[in-house]
Amino acid sequence: MSITDPIADFIVALKNASLSRRAEIVITFSNMKMDILEVLKKEGFIEDYASKKEGKKSNITIKLKYFGSESAIRDAKRVSKISKKVYVGKDTMPLREGNRIWVVSTSKGIMTSDECKTKGIGGEILCYVE
Repeated sequence: MSITDPIADFIVALKNASLSRRAEIVITFSNMKMDILEVLKKEGFIEDYASKKEGKKSNITIKLKYFGSESAIRDAKRVSKISKKVYVGKDTMPLREGNRIWVVSTSKGIMTSDECKTKGIGGEILCYVE
């Protein structure tokens, strides 16, 4: 039996598409992916996204963002994995480093680490994007 991590697959697909200069990608739908995409759109890493239902299957189309020939996403990595979850409290929350944001899953929803620090809550660090 194999264990898959759909969030890790999503992060890798996003990174690879931006490195190969693709205009858009299509991934399978999940509510968590939609929440992460909302954070990435708000922070300026993607242009837009939209979900589409085709029969019983739903997909998300993501339009990537570029500045000239430079991609807005230079790197992305899954931090918390299925085998090892990474939780941080409000006092040890990492802050923005240059263009890098930390995406955190909290009891109040998915948000950046800066928002967590402002609201005084901790959570699970899902990934970082820069």
